[in-house]
Amino acid sequence: MKSGQKGYTLIELLIAVAILGAASTAIFGGTFQVIRNTETNSNRMTSILQVQYTGNKIGTDVHMAQTIQTAANLTAPDFLELTWVEASTGDRYEITYTFQDMDSGSMKKLVRRQSVNDTDNSTFYISQYIDSSGDMTTCNYTDGIFNLKVTATAGTGMLGHTETRLYRVFPRPG
Repeated sequence: MKSGQKGYTLIELLIAVAILGAASTAIFGGTFQVIRNTETNSNRMTSILQVQYTGNKIGTDVHMAQTIQTAANLTAPDFLELTWVEASTGDRYEITYTFQDMDSGSMKKLVRRQSVNDTDNSTFYISQYIDSSGDMTTCNYTDGIFNLKVTATAGTGMLGHTETRLYRVFPRPG
């Protein structure tokens, strides 16, 4: 550059572009990692909460049950049927858990239907992203012990998370 002229030399511009490129790469990489970790953590928490709530809700109903019918003795999509008579009122409760398709994908919703004295009085889904294929979500009632295995999968691919929990519930005696 001639003396008295103002501006940057080619070398100064190349160094500035290289520094900006390195900084941009670091910023983009960090942002991408934060977004990816956020989605992965969200899927992990979703699948954990789904299996925990399912185990809790079914466990509470099994504690009340006087009769237990598992999927082996029911017609699909029914998964579990529990009945009991409320001692103080004589009301007969029947709780049926059923799998329903979600809007997309192969995972299912688990729906709880309650009827009192043969009249339906509440139906709601208790969990979603439940994997009902094969032996991923099962239940059985053997030797006075109710065994429940629940698997939920939220997300897909590397960002997805699958959670499986096993529950053993001892129904009330008599």
